[in-house]
Amino acid sequence: MLSKRQLKILMEFCSSPGAVFLSQYFSDRLEVSIRTVKADLDVVKEALDRDGSAVILSMPSKGSILKVLNQERFQDLTERIRREYSDEFPLTEQPMRVKLMISRLLGTNQYLTKEWLEEEMAVSESTLYLDMKLVRKTIEPYQLTMSYESGRGYKIGGLEKNKRQCLIKENIYTLPAGNRNRKSLEMKTVTMIEEIIVETLVDYEFKISDTLFRELIVYVVLSIERMLGGNFIRKKNTNESNISSEREYEIAERILRRSAVKLNFPVMEDEIGLLAIYLKGTGDYDRKSGIPQEVNDFITDSLSLIHQEFSVDFTGDVELNIFLCLHFIPLLTRLQNDMQLDNEMLNEIKQSFPFAFDIAIYFSLLIQKRYGKKIVEGEISYFALCFAYGLENLNAEENAKSILVITPLKQSETILIRQRINQWFKNQIACLDFVNQVDLPAVELQKYDAVFTTHRKLTGAVKDLAVRIRMFPSEQDFLRMNMAINGYTSAESVLSKFHEDLVFMGEAGSKEDILERLLTLAEEKYELSPRFRTEILAREELGSTYFGNKIAIPHPLCPITEETFVVAGLLDREISWSESEKVRIVLMVSAEANNPKAFQLWHYLSSLVCNKKLVNELLSDLSYENLLNQLTESLRDKF
Repeated sequence: MLSKRQLKILMEFCSSPGAVFLSQYFSDRLEVSIRTVKADLDVVKEALDRDGSAVILSMPSKGSILKVLNQERFQDLTERIRREYSDEFPLTEQPMRVKLMISRLLGTNQYLTKEWLEEEMAVSESTLYLDMKLVRKTIEPYQLTMSYESGRGYKIGGLEKNKRQCLIKENIYTLPAGNRNRKSLEMKTVTMIEEIIVETLVDYEFKISDTLFRELIVYVVLSIERMLGGNFIRKKNTNESNISSEREYEIAERILRRSAVKLNFPVMEDEIGLLAIYLKGTGDYDRKSGIPQEVNDFITDSLSLIHQEFSVDFTGDVELNIFLCLHFIPLLTRLQNDMQLDNEMLNEIKQSFPFAFDIAIYFSLLIQKRYGKKIVEGEISYFALCFAYGLENLNAEENAKSILVITPLKQSETILIRQRINQWFKNQIACLDFVNQVDLPAVELQKYDAVFTTHRKLTGAVKDLAVRIRMFPSEQDFLRMNMAINGYTSAESVLSKFHEDLVFMGEAGSKEDILERLLTLAEEKYELSPRFRTEILAREELGSTYFGNKIAIPHPLCPITEETFVVAGLLDREISWSESEKVRIVLMVSAEANNPKAFQLWHYLSSLVCNKKLVNELLSDLSYENLLNQLTESLRDKF
């Protein structure tokens, strides 16, 4: 089997039959030596000789050229190598080789010989030399060093804490370490570790955001893997001071000791201490503890300087001040222990909120000037979200709607969903508030025009009031929100509840037959619970859903779906709906739950149902297109 790099060389030839390729071209493109390229070319030539579809010819002083011998077999070969190329591990790319080398070197306490690495990475001695230069450059910011001893090989040295930081920040922890089946270990342990962490944090009522919780899991899993490999934190690795008396120390100790019982590794006090420091830096600072005067003064002074520099006045925004403090206090712990956070949404935040990001950069310079620590971009991006939130508060419009969103997100993390909503309903929203479910009892719900939630389930009276939306709202969420905020605003907004793939046209043997057909269409398009079918049939048991003029409108006993939709049955012949009622048009209607304005659809449908002339026009040409035409006509004077 050809290596990934050899497949790439062959793909270049196959994509340009008749073209001349120099060894230098492949050397530059693949970042390997010319000697490695020539060795790979010999292997590729032998593979083509066995296949018989093509041959690579060497042209002295010019390069190499591929000549096709059998066009049909050559096309098969091209398709085959493309499939193989997509399935292999991408070791032809230098950045991936470098990451894998670091993973291998940090995965053992022994030296790795030059020969072993050359074979493992499928590179020549000269290519390995170039790769190792980049390895040294990559690990240098983490105070790690590369040593080489003749006859023994390469080894990375440095503090264990710094090695873990390198593995996480360079996204190397997901690669195989080489000394054991790391991927298998993760599959077995992550779920168990997550359960232990959740149970412990809940017991201690420890607040943490979704993003930081995921990062905590990665951190703990990596730490345990390192301990299982014999790599432990030593006293000199940490800057802890009296951390053992903190609540975070108790939490860290319970997490590690419970994990150790399951996975059989020794728990060192220094490991507990470092995890406690990590927890202290990621937890949601408790408002009840109060904000230190020093921090409060720094934030106040900084907002005044921002006003002078950017002509944006945040000094009166009490909420923004609190958000900044709640992120700033854990940051001080992270700065003291060199454990600043990355942010996987950094680029998106930069693009979405460039002005807020500039303000955050200036704020980070003020922090650096005061505390002598440079702030990384990941941390800056979190402050950018805070300032973007503050900027949105400055743009509220008069005579607009008040909106509440119930979500588990921290206030500083709501800015992306806030931005999306403000883009959709520009100049329509005077107040857009976010609240956690546990804080709902203190909220005056009656002052809001619409209430939404990102929770799948709510309890209490609010569960019948809030309209569910996604954490990252889609266009379907826009339609749902627009209905709750504005109701139906045009004939098109009514027609949007009809869909061509929700139409049955033809014959039905009975009422039960057409109901089954329409229910099946709805279930195929939407993720409906079995309760929807039950509610439709239960409503039929209670009384006829015949509305006159040969039209029946079956519907759930109570609204239960997340979408508002209509499933239409347009029948070739009449069927009995009850003892004395026959129908040819069946409109199965479902109004979404917790959205009172969605019920306006009934009013607009009645405009057609009650207009005998328009119904007769529809019956004369019973098609989906004519259904929309007659409905449009019935709504002519409604908007």
